[in-house]
Amino acid sequence: GDNMRNVGVTEGDKVEAQIQLGWTADYFGIGDLVQYIDAVTDDEVEALFAEYKELYEFDYGDYDHKTWEDHVKVQARQDIGMRRFLEAGGYSAFSTNFEDLYGMQQLPGLAVQRLNAEGYGFAGEGDWKTAAIDRLLKIMSHNKNTGFMEDYTYELASGKEAILESHMMEVDPTLAINKPKIVVSPLSMGDREDPARLVFDGKAG
Repeated sequence: GDNMRNVGVTEGDKVEAQIQLGWTADYFGIGDLVQYIDAVTDDEVEALFAEYKELYEFDYGDYDHKTWEDHVKVQARQDIGMRRFLEAGGYSAFSTNFEDLYGMQQLPGLAVQRLNAEGYGFAGEGDWKTAAIDRLLKIMSHNKNTGFMEDYTYELASGKEAILESHMMEVDPTLAINKPKIVVSPLSMGDREDPARLVFDGKAG
């Protein structure tokens, strides 16, 4: 998806970015991605879900096991479909937009985080510029301790300065200090099913 409505900061001149920086920033309708997601087979989803069991802790919270697993498998299907879409186009960075989810059951969370961990650049709300910078920094850092984040300044008093590094759910697992757990919880953004995402403690930085 392209830039979120009612914002200017995520917009930019894509042609000039290509001329000056060599970046190709293409827009696709969300339906182009949905076709890839819908083509993923149930067997492929089950195989990836089995991998999740080995890689992550499962935190069922207040959900019954079937409901929780169904929601996680939506992300597994997106995980496979998004990866194939990016590979087919030769892309190394991408953005999502919670206002552009037609045909999708959930806003991608876990799926995005797993792509981040592999070195794909990412930014939310259609911010292709930050996604490209994230990818560049991942190359420079060999994909260590590098990921998209938003800064929320909470305290400006001298000696007590505090900034919360956060985003609604697509926090990069390269920043994890412990084994991530998969959590399903509601998200008002996007007005879709409760999405699954990885939750973990972050490293000092």
